[in-house]
Amino acid sequence: MTHSYKAHFFHLIWSTKNLHSVRSYIKNQEKQHQTMTFEEEYLKFLDGQSIEYGKRFVFG
Repeated sequence: MTHSYKAHFFHLIWSTKNLHSVRSYIKNQEKQHQTMTFEEEYLKFLDGQSIEYGKRFVFG
C-alpha cells in the first residue's frame, strides 16, 4: 500500500567524504545565487539526477 505523502517526499544525504564540497558550496552560496536562483539550481539538480517531480509541488 502506498501512502500519498510518500509520492511527494524528498530528502538528500551527504556522506562525510563529500564534507569539503558541501562546506565550500554553503560558503559560496550567496555568490552562486547571483547568477542562478535557488529555485533554478534546485530544478537543475533534480533534472540532472533524473528525479521525477511535479512542478506544482516543488515550490507551491
